[in-house]
Amino acid sequence: MRKFILTLSFFGFSLSNSYFDALMCSYSLDKPQVAEVYCLRAIEGFRSPELYKDTIKVLLRQKKYGKAEEIAKEFLQVHPNEEEAYIYLYNIYKILGKDEKALKVIEEAYKSFPYDVRILLFLVDEYLKGKDIDKAKKILKEYLNTNPNSPLPYYLLGRVYIMEGNTPKGIEFFEKALKIHKYYAPAVLSLGGL
Repeated sequence: MRKFILTLSFFGFSLSNSYFDALMCSYSLDKPQVAEVYCLRAIEGFRSPELYKDTIKVLLRQKKYGKAEEIAKEFLQVHPNEEEAYIYLYNIYKILGKDEKALKVIEEAYKSFPYDVRILLFLVDEYLKGKDIDKAKKILKEYLNTNPNSPLPYYLLGRVYIMEGNTPKGIEFFEKALKIHKYYAPAVLSLGGL
C-alpha cells in the first residue's frame, strides 16, 4: 500500500495538494513526526473535522500541547456545530491545567448540545469536582426528563446523593436505574459497595 501511495505522489499528485496531504496525514498516524508535516500542511486548505481531529491527536502524541491547543481553537472556530470540537478543546485545557477555560468550553458545549452524553458527563464531573452539587443535580434532572428510559441519569443522581451523604436517596436512584435495566453494572456495583 505504501508503494502505491508513493507511486501516486509521483504520477498524479503534487506534493502541495491538500487532499494528498490529508491522505498522508491519515495514513501516517502511526508515525506522528511524519504525519505532523502532512497534517499541518493539509489543514491549511482542507479543514474537515476528521483532519482537525487527526492533527490534534498527532500533536498530543508528541506532547506539543501549545500547538494542539491552537489547532483545537481553530477547529472550534471553523466547526462550531461539531461536538468533537468542544470535547477536544476541553480535553486539551484539562491536560494543560487550564480548568477554568475547560469549564467554560464544556458549558458552551452543553448549551449547544444538551443531549450529548459525553458533554453531559464532562460537565457533571466538572461541577462535582468544584463542589457545585446543585448545578450537577439540575443538569442530571433535565437529562432525566428528556431521557427517562435510560438508567444513566438515575445512576448518576444516585452517586450525587451518596456524595451529599444522603445514602437512602442514593439507593433509591440506583434501584430506579435497575428497574430500567435489570443488570446495569454501575448501579449493581454501587449498591454492592454500600
